[in-house]
Amino acid sequence: MGEREQVRPLAPAADRQSSDEEGASRHRKKRNRKCCVFIAAIFVILVVAIVVMRFTAFRVKDPIIKMNGVTVTQLELTSGTIPKPGLNMSLIAEYVSV
Repeated sequence: MGEREQVRPLAPAADRQSSDEEGASRHRKKRNRKCCVFIAAIFVILVVAIVVMRFTAFRVKDPIIKMNGVTVTQLELTSGTIPKPGLNMSLIAEYVSV
């Protein structure tokens, strides 16, 4: 009887990894991790800058205004209009901001 030689099928090339591919995979993972850390650091710096600006430069205060006088320069009463009777007035105000 003739002995049959056992044949093993070849594995597809895509399933096998060479040592170069493993090293490249590790390098890619390390580079991706560095990129994520960099983006997170930039995000944290932007948030801190926005919070600092909000509480310092963008703090809005109500103005304190004192008026010295008001003068009416033109006064017109319009009573013959269809939609609504109205008033047209021009004022000159003198104020001092404190």
